[in-house]
Amino acid sequence: MAGTNQEITVVVIEGTAPDVQQACSEKTRLAALVEGKSSLPLWHHRNHT
Repeated sequence: MAGTNQEITVVVIEGTAPDVQQACSEKTRLAALVEGKSSLPLWHHRNHT
């Protein structure tokens, strides 16, 4: 999954539009959730929001 995260990071760098960064940021969180690295922080973030 590391490759997926790198691709998302590249998109964030290339896409300077706030909407693009927001969408990519969400994808990064989802990717992290899939990896199981930050499942609790993600849940807390969604719950808090």
